[in-house]
Amino acid sequence: MYEDYLLETKDNTVLANNKLLQTFSKQFQDKKKSNSDYSLPEPEETKTELDIEKLKYDPKQQKEIFDTLMASNPPTIEQEPYLNEVFHCIDNNINKVFIVQGQGGSGKTKMAQIIAAYARWKKHIALGCASTAFAASIYKDFYTAHGLFEIPVIEDEETYDTNAIHQSNVHKKPQRVQLLKHCKLFIWDEISSQHLRDIKAIFDVMDQFKNHILIIQGDYRQIAPVIQNGKKEQIISASIYCSEMIKKFTKIEFTINLRLKNNNEIEQKRYGEMLLEIANGTHFKHLGEKHTNQVYELFPNCSEEYDGETPICFNSIETTIESTDAISWITPDGFDPLNISKNCILAVTNKQVDYWNTEVQKLNPNEKHTLYSYDTFHEVDDPHGYIQEMITEEIMNKFSDNQAPTYQLELKINDICILLGNYNREDGLTKNTRVRIVNITRKLIKVVTINTDYPIFALIPRYIFYLKLPYNNSFKIMRKQFPLRLAYALTMNRSQGQEFEKLLIDLSEAAFTHGHLYVALSRIRLKENLKIFCNQENLMDLYCGFIVTKNVVYNEILNGFKN
Repeated sequence: MYEDYLLETKDNTVLANNKLLQTFSKQFQDKKKSNSDYSLPEPEETKTELDIEKLKYDPKQQKEIFDTLMASNPPTIEQEPYLNEVFHCIDNNINKVFIVQGQGGSGKTKMAQIIAAYARWKKHIALGCASTAFAASIYKDFYTAHGLFEIPVIEDEETYDTNAIHQSNVHKKPQRVQLLKHCKLFIWDEISSQHLRDIKAIFDVMDQFKNHILIIQGDYRQIAPVIQNGKKEQIISASIYCSEMIKKFTKIEFTINLRLKNNNEIEQKRYGEMLLEIANGTHFKHLGEKHTNQVYELFPNCSEEYDGETPICFNSIETTIESTDAISWITPDGFDPLNISKNCILAVTNKQVDYWNTEVQKLNPNEKHTLYSYDTFHEVDDPHGYIQEMITEEIMNKFSDNQAPTYQLELKINDICILLGNYNREDGLTKNTRVRIVNITRKLIKVVTINTDYPIFALIPRYIFYLKLPYNNSFKIMRKQFPLRLAYALTMNRSQGQEFEKLLIDLSEAAFTHGHLYVALSRIRLKENLKIFCNQENLMDLYCGFIVTKNVVYNEILNGFKN
């Protein structure tokens, strides 16, 4: 099978790429069953997870990493006492849970790297995880929180039994239990989007981390846990910032934006201040009676007094209401794969995203490849075959899911896509990673990572996805398709953790959940590289680019950390 895949590519460069061969071979090796899966003892020479972790880091090398990081990222006046306290806990075997809050650019990532290097220099086990594989890929050797602590992933919120006990399955892996027990330091990043039920399950299996040091990091201003069709109350109750747990943690807040600290551009600093106001739900400009009335006609549920949804207005950002102008702005050099991979369009809904992706792909001069999926019924309660007679393959092909590829994929070489699955976490090829297509065949698509320190090539096979049919919770189809979607445009949710050089934000439909607008506007560093697309009714003054839209910020989440 492995050899067939290589032959199918008809690409001799693959054979010369040892890194790629190792990666692809490893994927097949990972699928092999171990002795423990059949209740048989493992070979004596097999090292445990704890043994492997102990051998992974050399204390002298970690000391060098620590010194280098401290020299290149000297701690601020806020960070220094925090580091000293953590170091004191590590050196004196003191157990404590820290929760670190700070916006992007405040230094959370660097502080986590410094602390991990310090612990390993002192010959302790330090493990890291994040809420998503994409967030974990920023660090070396980080897990997902679900993967590290063996917490089941809830695929469908609508069918989840809220009365069921959500708990870890780590007891099925004795080696992992041993590793977790001997770990001195845990670092858990991007906690803001982690559902509270997962956090509670992990705290339960770890006995509240009473024998460990735990550092939780996040930004309460960013998008809260995603609840499909969830109401405000459901989203708030799913956030750790609104739980009783947080009162027991040692709270640390970084308020200095290091990205803007050394920036002498007045306009750029003003933009940073505006972002914070938007994040805090306090950004509202008085417009005069005429324009104020227009604002409330557009958003009757908003108010100048903060109540969860506020209108926001800004007049210093370039604006357009013409889609052709918007596309020309984001692709100034036409279809240049290098430049276009650094830029992106963000929108609120998947419908908007699909529109922009289709329009930009038209600029790609390469031949279009149409790739069809293989769809079959899966676990359908249909003993007499009546449903299968009614729901033909043609009908199944019409169903789609935002987390799965479409039945009919139309892709071109040099298209920019995102991965819809975790292909190789070690190389950063995780869900929501943006890649460029290099070659397309019937069984494999060759891609290369973009905007990374060095390009990583990978052969992507078809994956299996499960889609729920809208008729009944027990009706599902199994779809075998390439795990790719066009990514010239992304939803604001998918953009979290990404960074772009040039950005177009489609505000023709307003943000609808906590942190949406803040996350979208903070995906770039320079304000002049931002443009907004909107409807005529959202543009109060075309000459000045005076835009009004809705901002959603839940005060309960903001105050949960502060109280």
